[in-house]
Amino acid sequence: MKKYSFFFITSLCISTFCSCTVTSRVTSFGVFDNTLKEVAEELDKEGYEFVGSDRDRNNVRNYYPEHYNNFEHGFSGANSIEYVYTDTYRFANDKGETMRYSVSYETKYDPSTGVSYVSNVSTKGCETSNPKHYNRLCGEGSPIHRLNNLPTDTVARH
Repeated sequence: MKKYSFFFITSLCISTFCSCTVTSRVTSFGVFDNTLKEVAEELDKEGYEFVGSDRDRNNVRNYYPEHYNNFEHGFSGANSIEYVYTDTYRFANDKGETMRYSVSYETKYDPSTGVSYVSNVSTKGCETSNPKHYNRLCGEGSPIHRLNNLPTDTVARH
């Protein structure tokens, strides 16, 4: 009987005190926001000014809906977990030509460190009203593709 009790207590202690967590480098909202600003600045240099944006949000899992406050991006602490956003940014030049692109990303929150961050960031579609400008504004070398390879600047546990 002692053998089974020892085994049970040992199993209980291991499962209670030895949970698996993985620490990884992630991208903060600050880096994400700065990259969006840099993209807008580059497009402005190309003659396209920012004219507006739209947001589509899909709730994947929101564990703390009572904490949701919409400020800046609407992300703070526990309210930022498990949403997938698609933001569309619109630009126009002085000739009335337009350009728009979308970026999709997930918001996450690490309650153990209080870190809110983005993951799975990718550009989703880009359009220009003037087809001659497509490669320069939407092609592989265009500023919007910086969003596909954001630097990681903070640590989160999951």
